[in-house]
Amino acid sequence: MTAAVDADDVLVGRNWARWLPDTCIAFFLQWAAIVGQAPVTRGILAGLPLFDGMIIDDRGWASPAWDRLQPYAHLDLAHIAAQLNQLMSPSDADPEDPRQRRTRIDEAAARVGAGTLASVNDVFTYMLTCRLINAQPGASPTTYSLSPDPPLPSQVLRLPAEEATHEAVRYGWYRHGDAAERIVSLVGLGHMRLTSSLEKLSKRTLLGSESVREALLWLIGQGIVQANADIATLDRYKVFEVVPHPQQQGIDGSRAPSAAGGGDG
Repeated sequence: MTAAVDADDVLVGRNWARWLPDTCIAFFLQWAAIVGQAPVTRGILAGLPLFDGMIIDDRGWASPAWDRLQPYAHLDLAHIAAQLNQLMSPSDADPEDPRQRRTRIDEAAARVGAGTLASVNDVFTYMLTCRLINAQPGASPTTYSLSPDPPLPSQVLRLPAEEATHEAVRYGWYRHGDAAERIVSLVGLGHMRLTSSLEKLSKRTLLGSESVREALLWLIGQGIVQANADIATLDRYKVFEVVPHPQQQGIDGSRAPSAAGGGDG
């Protein structure tokens, strides 16, 4: 049995759904669901169903990359869209014009040398270039598998600095947002301070102590809170103090959590 691929993490968490044509998103979903991480040939991939039709039509790998789907008409695509919407900041909330979306993605593909994404074969090359797919050239014919740990778009697409930072922050929010909100609700937004340990916070937030540690490190890295100890190496039973950062903004960069709790954790 092959290992499963976490499509939500790749498409939503790492935000690759924003940088792939809809047909490519469907291709990825079907590949992940049907094949997992097993190495396969392009011949097998050509036979993957595109929900009610086929990804590869009678034009073969020259089948068009765009305009094959009604946007998010299928349940799996609707799920991805809903997940993405939950992570959007207010400034991102307006739906993007399809022509602008295509231009933006084509420009990103051109920056990494993948060319214009006109066909499914172009999309395949783009996914290889972005390391969403790994090739095993020793086999004959060459086999391919989905990457178990693909990079963030900001790590490969040569995005402008501001957009790259936004992508990195967004992934951090996807991974740590729930835990971070629970911790911040204990610290509050005023001049409150929280005296606790990773173990105590674990019990108060109903999270594992390592999840608490990672969320705290992310909050500190984002300038939302500060601590009087090195959280990365701190023993989970060691008491430390957390306070809001003097310059802190909303926890996700656009909205602030409600203040609550505080004191001794």
